[in-house]
Amino acid sequence: MGAGCASTPAPHEPVVAASAPSASSTAAATERVDAPTPFTWQSEPYAGKGDPPGLREPVCAFVEAEVEHAKTSGLRGEAFLQRLNQAGASRGEAGAKCLGLFKEAMASYVDASKNVEAVVALKALARAARSRASAHEACLASPPPVPSEASTAPYTAPASDWLDPGWQCLHAQYTLGGAGGSYFRYAFFLNPKDRVFVAAAERLDAPGTVLFVRGSLDAGDEPVVQRRTDGPGVMPLLETYRAQGGAPAQYGSRGTDPGAIVLEGFGTRMALPAGWTVKHRGRVATALAPGGKSGFVFYATRDVGEGPTFLHMADEAFHVEMPFAVGKVWVSAGGLRFARSEKEIRTTDGRQAHTVTLLGAVPDVPGSALGVLAVVDKADLEAEQALKHALDTLAPR
Repeated sequence: MGAGCASTPAPHEPVVAASAPSASSTAAATERVDAPTPFTWQSEPYAGKGDPPGLREPVCAFVEAEVEHAKTSGLRGEAFLQRLNQAGASRGEAGAKCLGLFKEAMASYVDASKNVEAVVALKALARAARSRASAHEACLASPPPVPSEASTAPYTAPASDWLDPGWQCLHAQYTLGGAGGSYFRYAFFLNPKDRVFVAAAERLDAPGTVLFVRGSLDAGDEPVVQRRTDGPGVMPLLETYRAQGGAPAQYGSRGTDPGAIVLEGFGTRMALPAGWTVKHRGRVATALAPGGKSGFVFYATRDVGEGPTFLHMADEAFHVEMPFAVGKVWVSAGGLRFARSEKEIRTTDGRQAHTVTLLGAVPDVPGSALGVLAVVDKADLEAEQALKHALDTLAPR
C-alpha cells in the first residue's frame, strides 16, 4: 500500500469526486434530515453510561453479593441468572426492582463496551488529521465511508476498503481496520477552506446512534467525542453538513453520464457496458458483468507506485492472482496509449478466464498512472464483446 500523503494531490489540484449536486438534489439531502445543524445535537461530551443510581441503594446490595459469589465460585450463564432471580424473588417487589436495574446496567455495559471502539478510533482520526495539517501535508481529503453502505455488525473491512488516499493519509487501515469485527461505519469529512473536520462513527447494530468529533485542524486540545442517539445515519448528516457549507462530498470516480465511468480530475472516461454494475472506491471503479464473474478494474492515480496496489483489488473482485506481464504498445480508439498484455489464466476458484491489462499515464498529469485490469470468464462470450467495446472507448473526457 502506498504511503498515502506523498501520493495525494495538493489542494489546488483536481481530485476524484462526484460532480456537484444540483439544487434539487441538495434540497432533497437537506429535507430528509430533521436537525437543522446536524453536528450540535449534544453539548456534553460522550462519557459512556454508569450503573443506574438505584442499584447502589442498600436494598439492592444482594445483587453485588451474588455477582461476587459468581466470580469466586465460577458460576456462569443460566446457573448464575437462576440463582440471582431466586435471590430477587425472595425480596418481593424491592427485589424485582433491583433485578430490573441490574439488567439495565448490563445492557448499558454492553452498549458502552461497543462504543469504546468508536471513541478510541475517532480520537485517533482527529489527532492524525491535526498532525497531517501541522506538518503542512496536503493529503487530507474526504474519503468514502467504510463500509460503503450500511452493513450487519460486526463488520470486518477488507484492506481494499482503506485504499482511498484520504484514508491512507489518516493511516486508517491501522487505527480503524486492524482489529476486525467493527460495530461502526466510519466517515471523515474535511472543509479545507475553514480548516474544520468531522470524524463520525455510526453504530451498525443501533441505527440512529452516531458518535462524532468535530473540530479545527489547528486546535491542540484533546478531541471531544459527542453522541446523538436518534436520527438519520452518517451519510444524510454529512450530506446536510456539506449542503450547509461544509466539506464537498468525494465519493469516487462516478460521472454525470450514467453510461460511462468518468475519472474526475484525470480527464478520462470509459463506456460502461449495458447491464453492468459499478462499485466506486475513491479513484478506483470496479465494473461487474451480470453474474459477477467477468468485469474490470479502472483506476487513475498521481503516483505510479500505487498502480499495483489498485490492481490487486481484482484479487477480491474476480478471484485472480495478478497476471503481470510486459505489454505491447496499444492505442485506444479515443487516442490513449497503453502498454497492453493479455493472458489465459485459471482463477483461484477454478474457472478459465482471459485477462487484459492496460497500463499507461493520464494525459496532462505528470507522474500519473492510468490502468485497467479486465477479467473475462471464458464461458461468457457476451462479456468478452462488451469489454472489447468498452476498452476502445477509453478517451480523454
